[in-house]
Amino acid sequence: MPHKILAAIDGTDHGIRTARRAAEEARRMDAELILLHTFSPRELTNDELDYAEKRCGSDFRKLVSGGVLSQYSHEDKASPPTIKSFIEARDNFFRIYGEDILDRASEQAFETGLDEVSTLLEEGDPCQTVLNTAREENVDMIVIGKSDHSAIANFFLGNKVKKIMNEADRTVLTVD
Repeated sequence: MPHKILAAIDGTDHGIRTARRAAEEARRMDAELILLHTFSPRELTNDELDYAEKRCGSDFRKLVSGGVLSQYSHEDKASPPTIKSFIEARDNFFRIYGEDILDRASEQAFETGLDEVSTLLEEGDPCQTVLNTAREENVDMIVIGKSDHSAIANFFLGNKVKKIMNEADRTVLTVD
């Protein structure tokens, strides 16, 4: 019987369902639940930009949307924005966004009757981070979502799921 369960989640509805399923398993098995969200800085999607604008105001969207690096100064001037300010804003966004994802997933876990949930926010390759965290935290089971995306996205995301399943040295539960 697992004593520690690691659930890797993202910001999709499917990620929230994955967190709920992991919480149900943890409750049923009287196991500790750790929710993990990983991020790697990249160009933001329109949904993420909308979220950022609601959370941080229009300045963030102006700073990071539609820009190419050639528009940014290498010097610390107020205008145009610097590459450093772009990178800091983007990285801060991923942290804030990740914390919100973990908060929502924690709420789902508590709704299943769990008394305690741990959360981790890590930067890095999602597959490697899940595998490393599973080893470092000595978890007995990894819970991951299979997919909730388009056919093309499923091809690439499916490869991530397969990688975790193939390389994990512990039980992996996939959630449809």
